[in-house]
Amino acid sequence: MARVRAKDYDDKQREITARAAELFTRQGYHNTSMAELAKACGSSKARLYHYYPSKEALLYHMLSDFIKQVCAASQRALDSSPVPQEALRSLARALMELSTEHHDLYPLLFNELDALPPRQRDQIRAHERKLVTQVTALLAKVRPDLVTKPHHRTPLAMIFLGAVNWTYHWFAGGGRLTAEEFADLVTDIMLGTRTAPPAAAGKRR
Repeated sequence: MARVRAKDYDDKQREITARAAELFTRQGYHNTSMAELAKACGSSKARLYHYYPSKEALLYHMLSDFIKQVCAASQRALDSSPVPQEALRSLARALMELSTEHHDLYPLLFNELDALPPRQRDQIRAHERKLVTQVTALLAKVRPDLVTKPHHRTPLAMIFLGAVNWTYHWFAGGGRLTAEEFADLVTDIMLGTRTAPPAAAGKRR
């Protein structure tokens, strides 16, 4: 007979994932043991293995779930407006929101992906490549000058994504510059203007 999952199974998984993200980010994936993680969760190693068969499985679940969340939020932003300039602004804001809410997961996605087996690593990178392709296509719509410079599209897409995704290094919030304002700044730079559309400008403080 199959073992019945407890009602709080998903909640426990999320709790373990959150504690693991904190430890992996602070100490490094390879320097963190399941015993340390169990202690941080107020649990036992045996109980952790009930939720994840290995530390590697935990890392894969964590990163796979996160990149899917990033892609889903990005897709919603891209679909939010038929006007490409507005879609780009929505995308920048969505990615900044994720960066501020999940500052523990971005460094793991960038620094610990190679700890996974090739097949799992490739699955996550496929999602990343899809996002780069979408941003590249969007920039081609908002930047007419790229028609004659197609070789600039992907580099600009990487600059855009790097500007918002790497804010976990320095953006803590609570200062004069809000996450939304920074997202708008990045968007304006990509559009070649520092003036936001009227609808967006009205929301600024």
